[in-house]
Amino acid sequence: RIEPDDRAGRRAVEAIANSASRGATLTQQLLAFARKQELRDRLLNFNSLIIDFRPIIDRTAGEGVTVRRQLDDNLWNCRIDPVQAEMALLNVISNARRGGGGRQHHRANPQRAASRRGRGCGPEARCR
Repeated sequence: RIEPDDRAGRRAVEAIANSASRGATLTQQLLAFARKQELRDRLLNFNSLIIDFRPIIDRTAGEGVTVRRQLDDNLWNCRIDPVQAEMALLNVISNARRGGGGRQHHRANPQRAASRRGRGCGPEARCR
């Protein structure tokens, strides 16, 4: 039971609920991919997606990857499947972590969404 004035506990419960919801959505997307169903794109602001997904990105990055965000306030909305966009961000972060760390720079503007600097994966991993 969480006490009414326990803000940290409340935030933890909200994070758990959000993670469960994202997990359910991810499961649906994986099942849809296996059956080659259509993606569920919708109109959204990519800045909001990055901001909302930040706790998961930061946890995935761990201590070895520095994540920096540069979000353009005038960014137009885009039509995208949010779960697929989140998975793309997670893949970039996971690759950086497995490649020995480095820096992630997520820039939301019309030219580029993400870039990476670091040692990278070895030749054996590049073939996969």
